[in-house]
Amino acid sequence: MKLLWVVFYQAFLLQAVSCVYLTSVEGSWRVEVVPCKASRPENACHFHYPSIDYENGQGSGDILWRLGYQGDFTMTTGQPSDWFYGQHYPTFVSPNSTGVFNFEVFDDGNDRVLDAQGDVCGTAGQPACYSTVPIYQVDEAGMTATPLWQDNLAPVFCLFRGSAQQLADTNVVFGITTPSDDPTGARYMEVTHDPSPQIVSQMEVSGQNAYRAVHLPSLYPGVQW
Repeated sequence: MKLLWVVFYQAFLLQAVSCVYLTSVEGSWRVEVVPCKASRPENACHFHYPSIDYENGQGSGDILWRLGYQGDFTMTTGQPSDWFYGQHYPTFVSPNSTGVFNFEVFDDGNDRVLDAQGDVCGTAGQPACYSTVPIYQVDEAGMTATPLWQDNLAPVFCLFRGSAQQLADTNVVFGITTPSDDPTGARYMEVTHDPSPQIVSQMEVSGQNAYRAVHLPSLYPGVQW
């Protein structure tokens, strides 16, 4: 089934945090308020990517599953830190988008849960938060998520936004909207799809946050970059 639109909000209701899902199905909005499962005293809200029962005007509009920390899938590494947190720009990077498929995202890393005890980055006695660019294999039948590749950007932390794409040559490009080492600027990078990613190119944007960076194949007929 096809997901049309899902918008996530954090709602602070009666001093408790909830995640609000607004799902557009054929012009009608479906609203669901989901209380967040507390991973720490501050009740951090961890956003998920849901699958919606809808395609070509058919389906119930029900949420079939949620992908993310405290969602419906098991992280095969057993490490909560391997999930995405405060993420942006989800993209399929396999020919198929159902069954067993590969999925890329820019993982900002806000309120990253570091261990089974629920310790959260950036809190007292814990390491600083950091961002990553991961690719996962998602198995809908087995309800598992497996990290296939990751570029860990630590110590860089992107407070909000960001984007990621995999190119035809398997290199990965991504935009860091608010790099912690230049919070009033932005950064665009292309890296190799290797176990230890190597930088192919890097561009710095000074004095301005960039919402996202999108790689274009070309601006000219017959020319590929």
